[in-house]
Amino acid sequence: MRNELLKIHEEPFPRHADEDVLAARLEAVGREPLSEPAREALRQALRAQYPPPRDPRERPAIRDAAQRLLNLLQELVARAPALVPGRLSPHVLLYAQEPTLAQERPDDASDELFIYMPGGSTAQWRGLSLRWQRVASTWQLQADGQLAQLRPDAPDTERSVLLTTSRAI
Repeated sequence: MRNELLKIHEEPFPRHADEDVLAARLEAVGREPLSEPAREALRQALRAQYPPPRDPRERPAIRDAAQRLLNLLQELVARAPALVPGRLSPHVLLYAQEPTLAQERPDDASDELFIYMPGGSTAQWRGLSLRWQRVASTWQLQADGQLAQLRPDAPDTERSVLLTTSRAI
């Protein structure tokens, strides 16, 4: 990703792959035995097939955005926890794929609990002890002594599980 951002920073508007083809076609129109209005109509029709040229005044803003994104990514990578086999860092996002949605721990006041299962193996929520593990292509979830098999590849209508617990949730 770093290399792609550097490319965008260097050349915000890369050359269109068919730019030479368009130039050759426009040049060929000049040799056609047509009236000037017909030639201009043909040139406009050819140009309409390709994206219009970008305004060069946009380049500084694009370069600035690419540089800010590169700096942000470098900062995130520098702060990322080192992965140690068999141990999760306390800063690993257990409950969200997106950092902006992450919670340090489940919210007991919430009526819903969303867990990003590859991010951990246990959670405490509203007095319940939840444990999960991957078993082949499914997930095995244990809550309050009950065991449920979760199938991520199942159709939406078959991906919900209702568990009855001894605690009033």
